[in-house]
Amino acid sequence: MAKITNYWLFLFLLGNICMQYQILTPFGNLFFYPLLALGVVSIAINMNTLLAHLNKYKFISAYIVILWVYQFVFGLSHIHEGTWVYLIAKTTMLMMTVIAIEKTPEYYHSEFCKKFLLFCVVLITAGLVFFDSAGVNGRHVFGFGNPNAAGHLAVLTFAGMLMINPFVGKKWFSRGFMLVCLVAVLLTGSRSSAAMAVIAIFIRYGINKKLIIALGVCYMTATLALPSLGIHLIGIERFTESVESGDLISNRESEREAAIFMINENPIEGNGIMCPNSEGANMISELGSHNTYLDWLKWFGIPLASLLILYLVIDVLQIFFRYWKTQDEYIKFHLFVVVSTVLDCFFEGYIWGVNEMSNTIFFTSLAVLCKRKKI
Repeated sequence: MAKITNYWLFLFLLGNICMQYQILTPFGNLFFYPLLALGVVSIAINMNTLLAHLNKYKFISAYIVILWVYQFVFGLSHIHEGTWVYLIAKTTMLMMTVIAIEKTPEYYHSEFCKKFLLFCVVLITAGLVFFDSAGVNGRHVFGFGNPNAAGHLAVLTFAGMLMINPFVGKKWFSRGFMLVCLVAVLLTGSRSSAAMAVIAIFIRYGINKKLIIALGVCYMTATLALPSLGIHLIGIERFTESVESGDLISNRESEREAAIFMINENPIEGNGIMCPNSEGANMISELGSHNTYLDWLKWFGIPLASLLILYLVIDVLQIFFRYWKTQDEYIKFHLFVVVSTVLDCFFEGYIWGVNEMSNTIFFTSLAVLCKRKKI
């Protein structure tokens, strides 16, 4: 049981990734519930460790407390399908994150990154060679369920290969796969993933004039020179269209309006955890907001959601200013994951999920950085 506890978080992440990769989805389903059950047992066994160290992880502990305080203060009158399952699953995932990091901090600092990157490289390469297809508007999926999922995994792998060399003694291997992943990001057409790639470059090399000029030259080449040769990178084209039109929220105004409508319906007590759109909101849009912060405000109400967001902002700012000049390549990667995810939450529903790769990798990196902050 001790080994399962130590590597639970890594196994859970692999299951999350499998859920998003079409041919591996059945394996992802097999991972999820058994790992949650094992997680509950492990929490019971390691409760002393959890209680002794939970205060190091401010945002994680705040999330757990707010989930349960909200549910028993306001949420009993706002119970929806999946509410209780989510509460148990999310709490288990967060507690197991703390326990796993406390038990094996060095593993998740470095070795975890290498194995995660190697697994992702295999999936992306296989997707490019065997499972690729161009879906809506020519956006490629590389074997994933949708282009945004493909783009997010590709940009995480790109950043990892940029900052870390998982192939010992073969740096050119890492650079080759880094370029493959960057091309994959651009072919998926994910604007947020393209922006995350730029963030990764700045975190790796810092902000300086030479780098800005180099990025400008690359951007001009991609938008002017390559199209004249008949080469089109849909990610760059969609990003350029968004900037030129001033539409930086990905044509999702109606989804945002529907979420704001629900926030205004119940501004104090919220609409409940995992709440579906109300009848009035459905008249505006039947889709989710694609914005983590609006989702929290919709679920928890303005007071508790604002408190949760405040904890997140404080934690991330403290971590950023502590590590942004670090020379530790693994810490740079974890920092990229945290910073880019928090920014991407304005455009996607990250962090609040359970069986999602973006959620698990975010909390893993956040916990690693919080743990090392105390060492």
